[in-house]
Amino acid sequence: MEKLTKEKAIERINSSISSIFSKEDVIAIINSIESSSSISKNDMNDLTAKIVFSLENSYASSVVNFDSAEFDLNGNEISLDDVDLNIIYIQGNIRSSIGIFFEEE
Repeated sequence: MEKLTKEKAIERINSSISSIFSKEDVIAIINSIESSSSISKNDMNDLTAKIVFSLENSYASSVVNFDSAEFDLNGNEISLDDVDLNIIYIQGNIRSSIGIFFEEE
C-alpha cells in the first residue's frame, strides 16, 4: 500500500462516497499515514547551539577532571600534556539539552 500523509488520507476520505467504513478500511488508512517527525537541518543547528552554549557556560571543574592533569616542565614553561574530560557530566549535559530542545517543539 502506498504511504500517505495525514492530509492526503483525509482528502481521500472526504472525496469518497458516504458509507460506513469497516474496521479494516480505517486501519489500512491509519497504517498508511507516514510519520512526519524528521529533524530539519535548522533544528540540528539549533540543538547543537544549545549544547555548545550549555557546555561553554559550565564550570571548568565540571567538564575537566583536574586531578588527572599531567604537566611538563620545560625551563621556565609549564605545559599541560594531558587531562581527562568528565564524560558523565558532558553526556548528562547533552541529554538535558536534547530534552529541553524537544520540550520546546
